Amino acid sequence: MNKNTSHIAEMMINGTTMGIIDMTKRLNELDDADAGAKKLAEDYIVNEQQNIENLKKHL
Repeated sequence: MNKNTSHIAEMMINGTTMGIIDMTKRLNELDDADAGAKKLAEDYIVNEQQNIENLKKHL
C-alpha cells in the first residue's frame, strides 16, 4: 500500500473526477429538476474542480 503524498493526491483526484462525471450526468438527465437543486449540483461541481486544482499541487 503506497502512502506517499503524491499517490494519495492521485487517488483523491481520480475519485473526485468520478464524482464530477456522475453529478454532471445526473444534472443533464434531470431537465425538469428544481432550479435550487440544479444550482446545488452546479456548485458541487465547481467546488470539486477547485479541490482537484488544490490536489494537483501534491502530485
